Amino acid sequence: MALKEKLESIARSLCAAQGLHLVDVKIRGDRRHPLFEVFADTEQGITLGECERLSRSIQDQLDMDPAFQQNYRLNVSSPGVDYPLTEEWQYRKNIGRTLQVNVRHGEETKEITGILREVNNREIILEKNGKSDRFDLQEIERAKVKLQW
Repeated sequence: MALKEKLESIARSLCAAQGLHLVDVKIRGDRRHPLFEVFADTEQGITLGECERLSRSIQDQLDMDPAFQQNYRLNVSSPGVDYPLTEEWQYRKNIGRTLQVNVRHGEETKEITGILREVNNREIILEKNGKSDRFDLQEIERAKVKLQW
């Protein structure tokens, strides 16, 4: 099993045990001094305390596993508001926010910006200029919260 897959398996199991969603796992840096990044969240937003508990749990597992004996650094955090939405629970968390969504229509991709009003049955409802449109989550290539400045 590759190192990233092993890290992801450990993180996924520990997230589930702590009532968290694993969003992503990344490995950066070089082989001798890698940086392991674990991104987790909840529907209400992850707290610093939850990140700390998850980090300690992951570190305990890594320290006991011979595959992770190099001098690594571990960073556990939320994915941040600008991280792409991929799961239905992430859309529910952002109801009422403005999203920038790339939707696939046949061979074309269309960019739509609107306020996320509803999420149900694997589809979202975006409102723009008083008009609501439904989009199947499987047609969405990329969706991000549009930050208001």
